[in-house]
Amino acid sequence: MFTFSFQHFLKLRKSSLELDELLEILNLQGLEVKKVVALGEDTAVTIEAKANRSFCLSYAGLLREVAAFGHEPAPVLFSDTKKVEIDNAHFPVSIKITAKNACPSLGMMVINDIDNTVQTPSVIREALLASGINSVNPVVDVLNFVMLETGQPLHAYDLDKIKTGLNIELTRHFKEITTLNESKVTVPRGSVVISDDNAILAVAGVIGASEVAVTKQTKSILIECASFNSTMVRIAARALKISTPSAFRFERGVDASQIKEVLAYCLKELMGVVGGHALPSAYYVEKSVQKPVRILLFPSKVNQLLGLTLSTQEMVTCLKQYYFVAEIVKRGIQVEVPHYRLDIRSEIELIGEIARIYGYHRIEPTLPSLPLSFVPNRLREKTKLLRDVLTGLGGMEVMSYSFIPHDALTILRVPAGHALDKPVLLQNPLSQEYALMRPTLAYSLMQTLAYNYSIGNKDLMLFEVGMTYFPDNEKDTAHREESKLGILFTGSHLERGFGLVKDLSYHFYDVSNVLQLIFAELGVPFTLQPQEVPFLQAQASFDVRCEAQDASTQHCSVGYAGQIESAVWQGIPNGKLVLSDAFYIELDVARLPLVKKKGGRRSVFPAVVREYNFYVDKEVCVADIMEPIQSAHAWIQYVRLKDIYEGKGMAPGKKAVLLTVKYVHPDKTLTADEVVQIEADFLATLAQKNIHLGQ
Repeated sequence: MFTFSFQHFLKLRKSSLELDELLEILNLQGLEVKKVVALGEDTAVTIEAKANRSFCLSYAGLLREVAAFGHEPAPVLFSDTKKVEIDNAHFPVSIKITAKNACPSLGMMVINDIDNTVQTPSVIREALLASGINSVNPVVDVLNFVMLETGQPLHAYDLDKIKTGLNIELTRHFKEITTLNESKVTVPRGSVVISDDNAILAVAGVIGASEVAVTKQTKSILIECASFNSTMVRIAARALKISTPSAFRFERGVDASQIKEVLAYCLKELMGVVGGHALPSAYYVEKSVQKPVRILLFPSKVNQLLGLTLSTQEMVTCLKQYYFVAEIVKRGIQVEVPHYRLDIRSEIELIGEIARIYGYHRIEPTLPSLPLSFVPNRLREKTKLLRDVLTGLGGMEVMSYSFIPHDALTILRVPAGHALDKPVLLQNPLSQEYALMRPTLAYSLMQTLAYNYSIGNKDLMLFEVGMTYFPDNEKDTAHREESKLGILFTGSHLERGFGLVKDLSYHFYDVSNVLQLIFAELGVPFTLQPQEVPFLQAQASFDVRCEAQDASTQHCSVGYAGQIESAVWQGIPNGKLVLSDAFYIELDVARLPLVKKKGGRRSVFPAVVREYNFYVDKEVCVADIMEPIQSAHAWIQYVRLKDIYEGKGMAPGKKAVLLTVKYVHPDKTLTADEVVQIEADFLATLAQKNIHLGQ
C-alpha cells in the first residue's frame, strides 16, 4: 500500500487534475484505489501497488504514470538540482564494503553546522501526515519527505557519534541493539549491517540504532543513500519483526541508478530547512556499472498471447507512450527498458506491459485455441479395474502406512539374499515400529487382518493398492517405488442359508478363482507356476505369470499367490488369534498388461459342458493340464478347475484333478461327434505328457 497527499501531488505535477479523474487513471493503470480520506483541505489517497511495481511507491512514479496515460512528456524530477561532486579519496569518513553483494551501490554525504532545532515546514509535515509518517525532527522529516517523492530511502547518522570508519558487512554472531524507537532487538546472523569498530549503527534498509540517532543537538550529519539486496532486507525485517517505510521499499527493489541525483536533491532540501555547510565532495561506489535492459520483442508472439491484431507500429507507440525506447528492427522490436522499471526483465513481462498500456478493458475475452491430446493413464485404469473386481467380490479396501517394523522381514521369514530382503531403511524413524519402507504389502495386510480378528471381524477379504520400496542406485533418490496390489482373505465368504446348510469358507481354490476374475477383466490369460515364497506354505505358493500381445510382458512374472504359513502369524500383533486358513495374492500393478477387449456377439445356441477326471502324479501342475485343453480349439469357451482329490483310495504320490470344460459354437448347436473329436485332440496332446483320464 502507498498513501499520498493529493494536494502535494498537484503541486509537483504543476497542472490541474480533478480528484475523480486521478482515481480513474490509477484504477485503469492497475493501481487499485483502496481508500480516499479527507484531511482538512487535503485528501489522502491509498493505492495498492503490487510487489513488482515498486516504482509506484513514490510521487515521482505516480507522476510518470499519470503523464504517460495522458500522452504527456516524462516529468523532470531533478531539473534545478546541482550535481554533487564525487571524491572518495578525500571523504572524511573511512568506508569499507565487506558485503559487496549485499550493497551493490552506496552514496554518502556530510553536512556540518546544521540547526536541527528549527521547525519542519508545514508542506513537509502535511505530506508526511497524509502518508501516515510521524514528524520526528527536521533532518529525519526531510529524509522521509525525499523518500516519498523519489522512492529512494535515506538514513542520517550523527557524525560526531561515529567513533571510527563505517563497514557494511554481514553479522557473524547474534547481536543486540537499541533501535531508534528505543526497543531492544537481537540482530540475527547473516543480516546486512552498517557498523563501526564498536557497535552496529543500523540494520541496512530496515532501521537505525539509537547510538547514532540524529537529535536536536546534532550539528553534523552523515547521509546514507544506498541500494541493498532486497532478499536480505526482507529476511532481516521478518526476523526482527520490524516493518518500516524504508524496508517496505527495499524489499520490493529501488532504482539504484538515481542515487547521486537523490543525494543532490536531498542536499538541496536539507540545507533549505536546517542550513549548514555541505562538504564539496561526496562518496559514491557501485559494484558494477548498470547497463540498460534491452529486450527483443516479437510482434507475432504479442498478438498470439494477447489475442489481438496489433501492428508493429501500434506496439512501438504503446511502449514509447510509457517512456520505453523502442525501435523496429528486422527481427522485431528492439526495446530499451527505463531504468526505474525493475519489473521488466524478459519478453513475457514486456508483453504484459503492452497489455496494460493498451488497456485490459479493450481486450476481448476469448478461449485459447490449444491443441489438446488425451494420454490415457494405464496405471490408473488398471487400478480402477482391480478395485471394481475386488469390491464386487465383497472385498474391503484398506490403506496402511508404508512403514513397517524393523523386524518385519524376520517375522515374514525372508531369508538373506531373497528379492524381498532389500529393505529401504529410514535414517531417523519415529520409532522402531516404523523403521522400514515396506518391500511387500503382506505385513501391513496381515497386521490389519489380525487387528480385525481381535475385535471380532473374522470373515474378511482385504485388499490394498499401495507402494512398495526397493533400493536402486540408478535413481536420484537411491530407491524406486513399485505399485502393488495385495489381497488377503480368510474365514467365510458365504453364510449358511438360501440353500447352504453351513457357512462356505474361503478355500485354496479361491486363490485361482480370484485370479481368473482379475485376468478375465484384464483380457489376458495367466498361468501358475510352483514357487517358494518365504511366508507362504511350500506346497501352496505359486508364481503368477501372464501372456499378452505386448512382447515385453510375454511369459512375465507379475506376482505371487498362495496360503499363509500358519506359524508366521505368531510374530504378528494379535496374529495368534487367527486360526483359520488365510490366503494371499500380491500383483505388480505396473507390469499387469491391459488388453482392450473386443466386442463379440453372444452365442444363442446351447453349450455342451463336460467334466474330465485326470489321474496324475502329485508333482504335475494343474496349469499344465488346463492350458493344452484351453488352446485345443476355438469352440472351447472355458476350462475350470472343480476339484483336486488326494485322499482315501488314491495311490501314494497320485492325485485326481477334476476339470469342467464348456463347448459352444457361435452359429449352431454342437453335435456329440464334434465334441468327441475336440476331446480326442487334447487328450492325445496330454497323453504325450503322460497325463491320462482316470479309470
